[in-house]
Amino acid sequence: MKKTTIGNIKDILGAELIAGDKENYISGISIDSRQTQSSDIFFAIIGENHDAHDFLDDVFNAGCKAAVVSDREAALAAVKGRDVCVLLVDNTVKALQSLAKEYLPRFDIKKFAVTGSVGKTSTRDMLAAVMATRYKTVKPEKNYNNEIGLPLTAFLINEDTKAAVFEMGMEREGEIRLLADIVRPHVAVITNVGSAHIETAGSRGAILRAKLEIAEFLTPDDYLVIYEDGDLLKKASAKGNYHIISVGKDGNSDFILSDICNLGEKGVEFTIEHNYKTQRIKLPVPGEHNAYNAALAIAAASCFGVEPDEAAKGLAGMKITDKRLSIKGNHGIKVIDDTYNASPDSMKAGILTLMSIAGLRRVAILGDMFGLGEQSEKYHREVGEFVGESNLDLLITIGSYAQYINEGSLKGMKDRTKHFNTKGDFIKEIDKIIQKGDVILVKGSRGMKMEQIVKKILE
Repeated sequence: MKKTTIGNIKDILGAELIAGDKENYISGISIDSRQTQSSDIFFAIIGENHDAHDFLDDVFNAGCKAAVVSDREAALAAVKGRDVCVLLVDNTVKALQSLAKEYLPRFDIKKFAVTGSVGKTSTRDMLAAVMATRYKTVKPEKNYNNEIGLPLTAFLINEDTKAAVFEMGMEREGEIRLLADIVRPHVAVITNVGSAHIETAGSRGAILRAKLEIAEFLTPDDYLVIYEDGDLLKKASAKGNYHIISVGKDGNSDFILSDICNLGEKGVEFTIEHNYKTQRIKLPVPGEHNAYNAALAIAAASCFGVEPDEAAKGLAGMKITDKRLSIKGNHGIKVIDDTYNASPDSMKAGILTLMSIAGLRRVAILGDMFGLGEQSEKYHREVGEFVGESNLDLLITIGSYAQYINEGSLKGMKDRTKHFNTKGDFIKEIDKIIQKGDVILVKGSRGMKMEQIVKKILE
């Protein structure tokens, strides 16, 4: 973060200085009491499980000299005569967002924002890798795509940054609008519109409207990049007072994918065509679906002059965020760790990736998909039917909803399935089930914590 004074932050936030000297400087933002540096200003966030005001004493003991709080009494109790600065606001999350919104316009940078039901983190990583071939580029640390994480990404920007890629997640309408208002992107990307978060959104139509909030602050000089091979997201449904760039296998798209070659664990190759010029792309990330994500990244980067041949170099050396189709091995077993989250579309993509990798047996360990509401049974059965048609060697399902995946697969899988109510039940039997030579996909929603199974298999 660019160095600034407490007084400047006070003025931006309309805060009350209740302790310390406003002429003091800070050069970083923190919300984690365990990682706060002496030069940071600590925002005391009140979350679902913890109130960071309870850790103010630890923050100051660790050497931090400044904090933004919403609890006057807790803050003053923690100050205890220390030489620290404290700013009081009504809401620390909104204060963090306000500071980020004011901070970003200070820099002349190219701003990208990525959203979508699936593939947004992979596309974000790919776009950052492509832009980095020409520009000093910032992207989120970890999975910072919400009302707190996105502002933290903004503060990674400094004087030598030339481009920034933001990721925007959602559960309901209005959330992406809030994030897009902070960033005001020059290029927005929507990977697809699926069924993730249909429980809170209500319908796929509502999900489409929510995703399109990313374009609400685009100007006539800006761009919306879409993958239009799906059923809802098309140029017609995404039109607005901005340029639209489409990606797809249809010959009418602006960027056309063709000749996709799945290389299994070595990645995927494809050809991209734009303005009658073609470029062969080799991506070191498994999964045919990642060809579409990479094409979106190439299209988005082209808005600022990055040519497909430059993009090819960036993509060839990229790494995907952990727990997203990362392949790990031990004891003669390969594990495809795709445990970060799950939706019907990403489950199917994971199965296709598994089937492209050689092994003595191909095994899928699938957990519950959350956020599907009244349609949970339908979507789990749909995934099961897809598995049943895949020629998988063994399906293991874990959880109450995942039982429907098992039931949906039975026509094709017959006696090649096992169901467990809990991870603990499966782990008790794991040594009897998993064999040397297996290639195993492990996937489920974040709340299932399926990474615990990956850890157990690799022990």
